[in-house]
Amino acid sequence: MTIQTGICSGGNLRPFSMKGVISGLPQAKINFTDIGSGIGLDKDTTRICIERVIRELGDKAKAGKSVDMDIPNLGKLLIKNHLAAIEFQDFLVNDTLVNQLMLSNSHL
Repeated sequence: MTIQTGICSGGNLRPFSMKGVISGLPQAKINFTDIGSGIGLDKDTTRICIERVIRELGDKAKAGKSVDMDIPNLGKLLIKNHLAAIEFQDFLVNDTLVNQLMLSNSHL
């Protein structure tokens, strides 16, 4: 079974589909040297560690196990019942809502 996108609200996951919505998720290249220098590891060791975490998360999700992983400065990755979502930290949600309100009011 494949993992589907979900949306998280109040710790609850539910299916979410963006069919008909044109959007693209920006992708960034990972700079393993930068990440490693912040934690005292070389580039190759950092790459191996990150790939291991990604592989373990994928294996758990494919096996139908729940995942609840904190992502610093972003929120929490939740995978449950083959649904995956990010529960964003409150400050990110609040900043986004304020920005949306400002944009919608600028058109008045």
